[in-house]
Amino acid sequence: MRAAASHSILRLSLRVRVAFGLAVVYLMIGKPDAAASLLVMGLALVLTIVTSVSERQLQSTLAEGYR
Repeated sequence: MRAAASHSILRLSLRVRVAFGLAVVYLMIGKPDAAASLLVMGLALVLTIVTSVSERQLQSTLAEGYR
């Protein structure tokens, strides 16, 4: 169960859902126009991908240190 729960795809999925959830809350509060809404959702997606890639590189660097 731990191996399945710590899979990188599941963590990425959780990050994407949290980022989109926060973006939706911002959109509900701020009520921007359509272009700004798309920009906010795009930024949430890009930030999620960037953090996931940087964390994956950090983990692989740490794993190489143990070898």
